[in-house]
Formats: sequence, C-alpha cells, structure tokens
Amino acid sequence: MGKFIVASLKSHGIYIDPGTQLYMRFDVFSKELESTVYTVFRKIDKILYVPIECKREINDFVEDIFRVAMQFHVAGMQKINPKMTVKECLEDFMIQYRMDDFGFEVESLRKVLTRNKEYKIKRMQNHTPFYNRS
Repeated sequence: MGKFIVASLKSHGIYIDPGTQLYMRFDVFSKELESTVYTVFRKIDKILYVPIECKREINDFVEDIFRVAMQFHVAGMQKINPKMTVKECLEDFMIQYRMDDFGFEVESLRKVLTRNKEYKIKRMQNHTPFYNRS
C-alpha cells in the first residue's frame, strides 16, 4: 500500500525524500472515506498537501481494498458455515471494523457486495498502475 501511495504522489509531481516516513489517517464523514497524508522527517509530523485528484486515487484504492476484504470475509464465513446468511456475515464484518459507529447499515453493504459481484470491481481491473504511466 505504501508503494502505491508513493507512486500516486510521484505521478502528481510530489516527490518524497528516501529518509521521510509517510503515514495516513483515514476518517469517515457521511459514509465517505477521507484521507490525510502526513510526513515525518526528523521526528516532526507535517500534513502533506495532496492534490484532490491524487487524494481521490488513494481513497479509491483503499475503498477497493475494503470492498475486496468484505467479499472475502463473506465468502470465507459462508465456506466455514454454509448456513450463515449474507446478512449475518456482513453484520460480523461490520462488528470487526466498527462500521456501525459511522452509520453504515447492513443493507447498504449488501448492495455494495452485490454490485461487486456483478461488475467484478471494474475500477481495479481497468486501472492503469501508476508505475506503468509514461
């Protein structure tokens, strides 16, 4: 994930010195993921200005990882216990990620899961990696 973030920043003209550490903070506002990138250099934290398009790419990437994790969680739970419903699997997923604290609902996650199965996460399949861009 770190390599993706650095590549995304680089593709938008933001270069990170090798000795600089990065970390991200993710917040959920109105069910939307919002990221903030910080640099740590010589033990000083500083918010890194990230262009909105780059921020969207990073947020989309994290959201895709989340969607895949949700798909595998449901599939794994149903493989272990075939009698579990999708709703029960999603409730378990929500508990593990404390999603109910942010206003998410099982039905909205079920719709996301159904869309993922129908479209097979087109954004990930059609996405050109940053390291292949000219």
